[in-house]
Amino acid sequence: MEKKKLFAKLITNKAKTWAELLREEIKIKAASIKVDQSTIGALGHPSLYDSY
Repeated sequence: MEKKKLFAKLITNKAKTWAELLREEIKIKAASIKVDQSTIGALGHPSLYDSY
């Protein structure tokens, strides 16, 4: 039982890290090609709005 919990926690932490890395990458790409908010909205990433 404890192993399962630990494993789930590990996966969750990894997922968070990947999400953060991906988010940073998207932000960098968005900044480098100067994507405006309407384009990001069209791509379906409304969560990025809070970054601008």
